[in-house]
Amino acid sequence: MAKAYLISIYSEIHDPEKLKAYATDALPALQAHGATPLARGSEIVSKEGSQPLRTVVMEFDRMEAAKKAYESEEYKGALAKLEGGVDRQLFLIEGL
Repeated sequence: MAKAYLISIYSEIHDPEKLKAYATDALPALQAHGATPLARGSEIVSKEGSQPLRTVVMEFDRMEAAKKAYESEEYKGALAKLEGGVDRQLFLIEGL
């Protein structure tokens, strides 16, 4: 069974305090559903396209676990703290 990844690419951070509050709750919420943090930060070397401010990569054992993590009540609570604080893309992708 293929692993799955949650990838979040931040293009703007409007409210660092909201991001901090979100991150405090988001990590344990995702880990409770099997997430393993692989990368998180702002030291990024962009080779093509626009430079993101921050990127996060989480690994899950399977896509169903990633979907359940994102849709969990715990993660929804973290998302509520982030509302309006950032512009980002977040997606789930199945590994090879």
